[in-house]
Amino acid sequence: MRRISARPMCLFVLGASALTLAPLTSFAAAPAGSTVVYVAGDNLVVNRASDGITYSYKVTPATQVATSGGNVAISGLKPGTVLTGTPAGSGRPVDDASVVSGKVVSVSPPNGLVVSVSGETKQIVLPSGSVMDSGKDIPVAQVKAGDEVQLTVVAVRAEGDNRPLSVIKAPPLHGSLALFMEPNLEMPDSGSNLPLYGVAGAALLALGAGLKMRRRT
Repeated sequence: MRRISARPMCLFVLGASALTLAPLTSFAAAPAGSTVVYVAGDNLVVNRASDGITYSYKVTPATQVATSGGNVAISGLKPGTVLTGTPAGSGRPVDDASVVSGKVVSVSPPNGLVVSVSGETKQIVLPSGSVMDSGKDIPVAQVKAGDEVQLTVVAVRAEGDNRPLSVIKAPPLHGSLALFMEPNLEMPDSGSNLPLYGVAGAALLALGAGLKMRRRT
């Protein structure tokens, strides 16, 4: 069994086929002053200065963003860099970040893996299409079932999930940066008055029918 320690790369659960994490216009962009938490491939994770909320962005590695030292390509950013400009597009909120170990269950080239983490199977995508083994980049196609990967898992909120946002404490990056796409966890409305209105309406109809029959008799 090989043990793979991968350099930062962004992964997330979406499906067995290679999928992408598109920006959402429904989430506000991180304003100037946000701090880079993680960056890898075409994914950028920042902590919003105004309220401490963490966001994940999908960007082009060559995209320029303003910093105190001038415009820098996303690929040139480092954790801790303070942005003086706003990343293009809108990010998705991050609900959790933790360091875990995972075992590869199956491989879906060019950039998909199924990984078992603490007994839970997760379908993930590596945007860079490679992991690092013994200091060398290894294409996903060469990764084998049973290989172990070190992951910093970032749980990214799904589209349409409008629960209140919360501040998280992101750990230092260890191994591969993994973006996990959460299912929509928004709780459905349970306080609707529609059932009550229906019962009241039926009762009024019955009362009206009864009064009409009484008048006829």
